[in-house]
Amino acid sequence: MLSVAQRNKTFRFHLASPIEFAPLIGAFTGIFRYRIARLMMACRLCAFAGILLLFIVGCRPTGSATYTVMGTVTFDGELVAEGDIVFSSFDGNGVPHAGKILNGSYQLEATSGEKRVEIHASGAEGPVDPVMNMAHRRPYIPAEYNAETKLRADVIPLGVNKVNYPLSSNPSIDPQE
Repeated sequence: MLSVAQRNKTFRFHLASPIEFAPLIGAFTGIFRYRIARLMMACRLCAFAGILLLFIVGCRPTGSATYTVMGTVTFDGELVAEGDIVFSSFDGNGVPHAGKILNGSYQLEATSGEKRVEIHASGAEGPVDPVMNMAHRRPYIPAEYNAETKLRADVIPLGVNKVNYPLSSNPSIDPQE
């Protein structure tokens, strides 16, 4: 039979101290640090590749080349103070190109070819609305120069694209001379 001292020695569990596990913890920590470092390197590489791809794709020219078109717009001999001018293709394909008319002058960028031209302008009419703090605006350019336009412009790649539009309140007179 076993003595009490032998029984206690036999059934006593030996608990390891944290110092004894240090080499194992260090090995696992090293493996995890290595894997995390590799993962972070892969993430940095992917981010760099993505930025490089965006730079390459985003910096190339898109669409057709555009050319400067400029000129003046008058209505019944007076400069159009403020308005809009739109150049679009006759077949409806492509993007319309628009510009502002200020003090009778306009300048915009448009693709080459024959364009359909619309001119829009409006003036203040009546008293100033106290809520909006502005007068009601009414278009004064006839529909023959915008919605039902017959105005044209030929935008060429070389040279100066200067096109003037002397508009009339009587659209039966051809405005383009």
